[in-house]
Amino acid sequence: MLRITILSLFFLCTAQAHSRSDFWRLEEYWQKYPYQQELSESFSNIVENPPTPLSFTQDNPVFIYFITPSRQLSDYWRRSRTAFTERLDELSIKYKIKSYDTKATSQEAQKRKLMQRALAENPDFLILTLDTAPEHDFIRRILNQKKTRIIVQNVTNPVKSWHENPPLLYVGFDHESGTKILAEYFKKTFPGKTKYAVNNFYPGYISDVRGHSFITMLEKNSRFELLSHVYTDATQGSARSNALNLVDLYPKLNFIYASATDIAIGTSKALQRLGREDIKVNGWGGGSMELQALAKGELDVTVMRMNDDNGVAMAEAVKLVLEKKEELVPVVYSGEFKLVTSKTSPLEIEKFIKHAFRYSDPHVK
Repeated sequence: MLRITILSLFFLCTAQAHSRSDFWRLEEYWQKYPYQQELSESFSNIVENPPTPLSFTQDNPVFIYFITPSRQLSDYWRRSRTAFTERLDELSIKYKIKSYDTKATSQEAQKRKLMQRALAENPDFLILTLDTAPEHDFIRRILNQKKTRIIVQNVTNPVKSWHENPPLLYVGFDHESGTKILAEYFKKTFPGKTKYAVNNFYPGYISDVRGHSFITMLEKNSRFELLSHVYTDATQGSARSNALNLVDLYPKLNFIYASATDIAIGTSKALQRLGREDIKVNGWGGGSMELQALAKGELDVTVMRMNDDNGVAMAEAVKLVLEKKEELVPVVYSGEFKLVTSKTSPLEIEKFIKHAFRYSDPHVK
């Protein structure tokens, strides 16, 4: 019986940490490997449909080592983990979990210590989310050994330098696709000359695919003027301070683009303090806190992930490996987004919630 250990680990980045050129854009990847897009669509059907239990009885439980950057306002990581375990239960997969929660800005030494602890238990599967180039080299060594299957969570851009020995699965919600939805919203909302600023994540993968990509999308339209682009330490407090400074320096801002939930809430609180309801701000991800802020008029728009599909996809990938059907697991699985604005009807939002949180929220079951 295959014993599976799953590790989910988040790495701190630096401003020089990764090169955008080392990642495939999802659309480019699928254009180059169309069979992978077909495989991803087939896998999506598995994720969306009711579970089919494991075809045999395990001799030993699956050992799961789970570490996530869940100490933040966004409930994405908690919900994904809950959906993952709930789906494992429905698949009749026996498992044992060790859980570790970290901050997005935890010291690198702490994360390396957790990695060493996990690797000492000789994992068969690793689930990681990454944001730094040095760790790319570390993971490449693991991939080249071909002893450990790796699932990369919250990343849907395959790493080019891993192409010869790719991870089992990149899983999440394509950041550029979600950003494009928000960019199109702002284009329609502001038809005239528009001044904006970007309150971004700390420098790395997320700030690139959400922040820099947004700027690139709006650069194509000359009526949008970027007045400032600043980074945060991925906390509400940092975002709030940035927003206060931005409005002080640029009082004629039309909107501030926020690249994550903590940043959106911090920015919103700054605007509330200043009484600047005229300056719009977005959420990113559509978790519970963002939906509540939208209902109160504290945010104007968000792009909502069908959150629990992430955890379901990971569980189904584990099942396929256990059943020796690994060839049915695509390299990339990217879940669906929904645009939610302050004008979206409560009934429609409730419909989105019933699917997005179908495993992670007992009130919608």
